[in-house]
Amino acid sequence: MKYAIMLKPNSNIPFFEELTRMCQYEAKIMFDAIGIRGKEMEVVRIGKGYFLEFDSEEALNERQLVHIGRLSFFYTLFEMNEDWMKPVEFEDAAYFTEDLSVRLKYTGKTNETFTRMMMNVALYSTKHWDRERLDILDPVSGKGTTLFEGLVMGANVYGAEKSKTSVNEMQNYLLRYLKEGRYKHQPEPARLKATARPSVNPSRFRCTGPRRISRTRMGSA
Repeated sequence: MKYAIMLKPNSNIPFFEELTRMCQYEAKIMFDAIGIRGKEMEVVRIGKGYFLEFDSEEALNERQLVHIGRLSFFYTLFEMNEDWMKPVEFEDAAYFTEDLSVRLKYTGKTNETFTRMMMNVALYSTKHWDRERLDILDPVSGKGTTLFEGLVMGANVYGAEKSKTSVNEMQNYLLRYLKEGRYKHQPEPARLKATARPSVNPSRFRCTGPRRISRTRMGSA
């Protein structure tokens, strides 16, 4: 069977041009892990959109569809035929909406799509890719792009950052996001046990049952 993934549009033209090449490596690593066979793929332009076309020996199952929806460049999945393109419906497995890592803007921020791509390449290169709940540590977390991407995929996330300003901005943003999104949560201030006094007081956030997105993904996020 033939499928096509529409690449998520991006206004950064140089980055998007590189994405049309890098996406094939990310997809191949994931497809090898989740058992998609056939895999001949190429990026093609249809109208004004770019699509990653690939072949599969068998119809994609629900488990494989959920993982495909986690690709960094994913926007819409189509089943292909000589005469038509049919959107494929499946459950969105995100625990938080993808804007969690997008809305906080600042100078020097790592691109969210590239961050997710690197996380996927690392994850699907290991035997842990199918674990129900991952533990992700970012030892230089900055203002949290990697941590927020981890939350979107439903992982437990941990970060270390020496900049008190960055930690406070990340904390205030996350609290505001959870409040505006009406997520039930409980901040738990804590102090790390260490031989030296930490430069900032760490905080722990417990979201009582992260809300898994219940809508069905049929194309756009």
